[in-house]
Amino acid sequence: MADENAKELCDREKRLFDKKSSLDSLCQELALNFYPERADFTTDRSLGSEFAIDLFDSEPLRCRRDLGDARASMLRPGGREWAKAGIGDPDLEEEPTIARILERINKVGRRQMYRADAGFVNCEKIADHDIVTFGNAIKTAESGINRYGHRGMLTKAWHFRDCAWLDDETGIRPDVMFRRFKASARHIRKLFPDAELHGDITKALEKEGDADKEFDLCHVMMPADEYEYYKKPKAQAPWASIYYDCAHKMLLRERPSQRFRYVVDRWGRLDGIQYGFSPASMTSLPDGRGIQIMAMVLLEAGEKKLDPPMKATQKVIKSEINSYAGGITWVDKDYDEKSGPAIEPLFPPNQDPGIGIDLINRVTLALRDNWYLTKLTLPQQAKTAYETAQLVEEFIRANIPLFEPWEAGTAMMLDEIFGVLLDMNAFGPMNEWPKEIQGRGLEFSFSNPLQDAIERNKVNQAQVVLGLLAGAAQVNPQAPGAVRIDIAQVVEDGTRGIGSPPEWIKDDKRIKAEQDQQQTEGDIVKALQGAGAAADVANSGLDAAAKLRELNQPAADGSAVYGPT
Repeated sequence: MADENAKELCDREKRLFDKKSSLDSLCQELALNFYPERADFTTDRSLGSEFAIDLFDSEPLRCRRDLGDARASMLRPGGREWAKAGIGDPDLEEEPTIARILERINKVGRRQMYRADAGFVNCEKIADHDIVTFGNAIKTAESGINRYGHRGMLTKAWHFRDCAWLDDETGIRPDVMFRRFKASARHIRKLFPDAELHGDITKALEKEGDADKEFDLCHVMMPADEYEYYKKPKAQAPWASIYYDCAHKMLLRERPSQRFRYVVDRWGRLDGIQYGFSPASMTSLPDGRGIQIMAMVLLEAGEKKLDPPMKATQKVIKSEINSYAGGITWVDKDYDEKSGPAIEPLFPPNQDPGIGIDLINRVTLALRDNWYLTKLTLPQQAKTAYETAQLVEEFIRANIPLFEPWEAGTAMMLDEIFGVLLDMNAFGPMNEWPKEIQGRGLEFSFSNPLQDAIERNKVNQAQVVLGLLAGAAQVNPQAPGAVRIDIAQVVEDGTRGIGSPPEWIKDDKRIKAEQDQQQTEGDIVKALQGAGAAADVANSGLDAAAKLRELNQPAADGSAVYGPT
């Protein structure tokens, strides 16, 4: 029965990859023009073969390289916390206990991702260039044992050529993945120690020098309810993970899995097609092909101009035409050049290749525009706050098509990574977390140039608003406009927009404490003022009584001032 499962999986694998073969041909063409390092979709590349041997202009390669590198710097800028995990509820996230847990999750997650043996940096670097060229990047995130014997996070990017998948019923995420790969006989023995190996593999292991011989294997992830295990597992899980030997159609391992493990990042999508595409490379393919022809013709024209082909008169030239420096070409001494030169350039030397250079410059500009390189920098020619705000909004509109799908793909990868870390209890036992966040999924927010531009644009908007208020106050000091505007919020958003340190902005608790302190100090001042007034009254009363006593002193004759005493 195990072999029957392998046979069925092999048949399904073949159908998926046969259907994908035309897409592989397109990707091969894209790779030849923009990413020659990956031009092995339909051909086997031998070690030491020269990349881009048929190309005459490197501009298409530079455009792909620059956009791929820019994707990394935009989504994962170094030296800053470019992504933060949250629970999607800002009020709960501010609770001290939950805030401490989220802070720990982010610190541990970042530390695990950027470990040297986690492979995250290299995985994302490969994925950056795959997605800008082919529109698809396939990655895995799983736990594994490193060389020191510790369990940690392992991430890896896979070649689009080797992967074929099907989407689930929603059409959003894949739920069936076939991944072809090669493994040596000695690696197969280490990876699948309990598997029954085919005789060819065991012979390679037994024969000296053949242990490194490679065999074709395949890994499949699929819903568990669509797979019938050869040996029913003890634990239930939503996914089934199967490895099998493609050539011999034999199962190597079948296990339940709590996670799908594969993350498929796609840039552009079309309805009904599970594979993505790159808007940059697809629009650039005609120009990428054309610029190579132009460059070839221009190089040939330059060569003809500098070292033109020669025309010689038959039976007049007595030797080879030696056009090198210091060369001598012998001509018959009896030849009369009145009938024409004995030797002359085939083409006139005054030909101007300028039109070819103009065409190449035009295509170069088009390529840079097609690869979004002209839209990645913030315009600088603005003078007023209003002009700056308009240019920043234009920058945001131009870059949203880049950032939206890229952020979504990055969030899926982070979700998988943090899910694996949760399974490893890397953040501590979940049963000790507050009930408000137990069982809740993580949501990720990003800090990148687009978000920075959106926040920075609030500064320009704040300047415009404050300018309007100042102008209105000059015209009519009694204008009610300022009453309707939350000045404090305008200033706070503007302060955040210019990237001020978080410590500059007081939180609600600090503001409340300062208000309570001011209230207490005000009460004390009022009390002191009240006590002072009472003292003044008392002192005034005492002074008045003394004066009254002085006035009530008896006269010298013994009579009273106000009548009889």
